[in-house]
Amino acid sequence: MEKGILNCCPGAVTARDAIFRVSQYSKKKEGKSAFTLSEVLIVISVIGLVAALTIPTLITRWQEKNWVTENDVFKNRLYQGVSQMHARGRLTGRTTTQAFVAELQNFMKITQVCQSNNLGACFTSSIDDGASNPTTYQTATDFNQNWGTGVLGLKLANGSSIILAYNPTCGLDPAAAGEEVAKCSVAAIYDTNGEAGPNKTGLDIQTFNWGEPDTGCFEGGEEYDGYCFSPWFYSGDLTPYNTCDTGTPYHTENNGSCHTDRWAAAMDECKRIGGHLPTGGYTNPGTEAFVLRKYTVEKGWWAFFWSGDVVDHGGPGDTSMVGIISPMISGGNGGYGASMSRDSDGYAVCVK
Repeated sequence: MEKGILNCCPGAVTARDAIFRVSQYSKKKEGKSAFTLSEVLIVISVIGLVAALTIPTLITRWQEKNWVTENDVFKNRLYQGVSQMHARGRLTGRTTTQAFVAELQNFMKITQVCQSNNLGACFTSSIDDGASNPTTYQTATDFNQNWGTGVLGLKLANGSSIILAYNPTCGLDPAAAGEEVAKCSVAAIYDTNGEAGPNKTGLDIQTFNWGEPDTGCFEGGEEYDGYCFSPWFYSGDLTPYNTCDTGTPYHTENNGSCHTDRWAAAMDECKRIGGHLPTGGYTNPGTEAFVLRKYTVEKGWWAFFWSGDVVDHGGPGDTSMVGIISPMISGGNGGYGASMSRDSDGYAVCVK
């Protein structure tokens, strides 16, 4: 018989029995603490569900934070560039956006400059929220700024892109800097990440220094039949374009010849004051041209006025002739009874 404390009394548990029972109890405890396969699968499913719900939110928040950072970086670079120009006395004294950008290139890393008739080479033509196509912008009035200047597209070394217009009348205290200088000198739309998406206003697409839309009539103008018409002006008093100038939005070259383009000058004058030349053909009721003809009859303006429509009188692709609006002629081709060459002197009335 085994000796020891556990053997001191009849019926007592032997040492061997005690060890065996402790071992069995431990095995039972181990069996109870283990997970079954179904329990493991449930836990994994819950983890996957939580991840599916939270990870997209985390990614979106990261992207939004990244867009805010990129926006701040872009504006700071613009502020620094124009501030350095101003500090060196090289911001003002220019009359065109082209001249401004030529100087800005000394202070910002610009890799490409796009003229107004080729903005799509520098900027996206499709914005996800259905906003207007920025590659159709031509003058500062597209930014609601009446500065009388055109626009240019730029690509920067960091991949961002911008369409901007310059204010030639900007006047500042010599000590001005940063945002104050930028708001005085430029208006723009920019894309912080260039060709990458989502191309959505408020995220990677941002605007800078846009004026309030002009919802009133022209100064000195008059409301008539649902339209606002400007006072008439003579296009011969405006600085004309040349049709072979590829740097303008009205570039055209017919039969290898170039000529003065006074119609284009009238088009730009209307854009400068926030309007456009009337279109639609004056034999077509309800169009701008139709209403303008009625208006000129009532005003007693017996003259020829430019329309905004190119009239095909020289065959397909010939853009040298445009329609004219006058009480003195009846409608014909395209709703116009007559047309004039774009190099002619003509009168104009803007509409909006």
